Amino acid sequence: CISQGFPMAESIQHCQMAVDSGYWPLYRYNPELAAHGNNPFQLDSRKIKGDLFKFLAKENRFAAVMRRDPKHAEELDNKLQENLVQKNHLLQVLNKEDLEGQFSKLVEGLSDAKSSGDSITVLYGSESGNAEEQAKNLMQDLI
Repeated sequence: CISQGFPMAESIQHCQMAVDSGYWPLYRYNPELAAHGNNPFQLDSRKIKGDLFKFLAKENRFAAVMRRDPKHAEELDNKLQENLVQKNHLLQVLNKEDLEGQFSKLVEGLSDAKSSGDSITVLYGSESGNAEEQAKNLMQDLI
C-alpha cells in the first residue's frame, strides 16, 4: 500500500474511495439462490458516487502519469470514467433482471422470427472467446 502512495492506516478509506468511484464494484454471487429461482448475482455498490480522478490521484502509479502528462492523464481518466459508467449500468441490469427469463424471451422471439421466414443474424464480440460459443449455442437452440 505504501508503494501505491497511501499509508496502511488509510487502506479502508482508500478501498471505500475505490468502491464509491466505481473503480472497484462490490458484488456477491451465490449459485444456491438460482436453485430457488432467485437471482444469484447481488450488486452491493449501487451507483457511482465518488470522484474517480481524486481516487486515481492518490495512487502513485496514476499520479505519475498525471504529473508527467496532465492532458493525456485527463483523456485516460475520461475514457475510464465512461467505461466504468457502462460497466456499472451492466451490473445494475444483472442485479435486477431475471436473466434466464430474459434469455427465454429472446429465444422465443428469435424462434418466432425464424418461423415467419425472417433472416436472423447473430453478431458477437468478445475478449475471451466466450461470446462466440454463446452465439453458436443460441443458434443451436433456434435450429
